[in-house]
Amino acid sequence: MTGGKVTWVISQIPPSEDILTKELQKTREASKLEFSLANTLKNLREVSVLDSLLDEIKYLEVGTGFGSLIYYLSECGNGQYFGIEPDKIRYNFIKNKIKKGFVSNILLEDASFEKKFFDYVVASEVIEHLKDPSLLLRKSNEWLKVNGKIFIDCPNVDNPFARKNIYTWRNAIPSHRWLFSVKSLSSLLQQNNFEVEKVITYGGFPTPRNIFTGVGNKLLKLFGQGDMMIVLARKKGDI
Repeated sequence: MTGGKVTWVISQIPPSEDILTKELQKTREASKLEFSLANTLKNLREVSVLDSLLDEIKYLEVGTGFGSLIYYLSECGNGQYFGIEPDKIRYNFIKNKIKKGFVSNILLEDASFEKKFFDYVVASEVIEHLKDPSLLLRKSNEWLKVNGKIFIDCPNVDNPFARKNIYTWRNAIPSHRWLFSVKSLSSLLQQNNFEVEKVITYGGFPTPRNIFTGVGNKLLKLFGQGDMMIVLARKKGDI
């Protein structure tokens, strides 16, 4: 660790998930970054998107955070990888580490890209923080090619924990301006020219993990009652 920051392993051989994880473990931030990357990669696989993101595609990530996902894709993939990150500290952490693209320190409201340029837009745990969630979808619709896809990962308010007591639910926090259900997010996507292709919910029982919480989370996922959701939607055409 140097100055409290991750010193990334950059080599001619694209790092495996294990190599990247071991490097991240050198910092205090490692546990969160490691979990975030592993969880996001798992979710991308769940909707059969990860392999496509490693192809020769144009990719935009809205809200890169410290950049573990976009870094991984840039190192291992064959596409062009771009990102938006409004937080200066997170931006400074990742800004010079993307070989096949770049990350901009800019608000979504001020971001500008060529129309119909991207094949994929990824917004992982972002939409719930925005003042105007529709802005993300309107801009994504503008930037995506016809049949391009948007991947959203966010809390799902339609779950037994929130129904029991919304005030004690783990995702009912001040920074979450919006709490969507599968139905309400799907409706918002449809209003903005997207067709929902796949929805998966997951999670709910917090740490520490044990056999009971593991079984509980599997049941929540099976019945679509997880307190997080993954939504994959396709741009239908030009408005």
